[in-house]
Amino acid sequence: MKSSLDWTFTYKGLNTLKIRREVNRNPRYSILGEFICRGLDTFGPLKLIGGVNKRRPNEADLEAARKFAKGLQEKLRSGG
Repeated sequence: MKSSLDWTFTYKGLNTLKIRREVNRNPRYSILGEFICRGLDTFGPLKLIGGVNKRRPNEADLEAARKFAKGLQEKLRSGG
């Protein structure tokens, strides 16, 4: 059983490939799950129009996040 839990945030998946390469190279790491949720994005020119995904995360997104977290808890309790 691993003794640490890492949380990784990526913006538009920019770090996803780098993380995957590191996991594949290092047997100490494993990915227990992935959760994706859109959110308000006002980067660069999107700021001029008030951003996109203005109503995200919404209640359905939050419920999906809760369900994902519960699933991770179960995986950790059962040994991953």
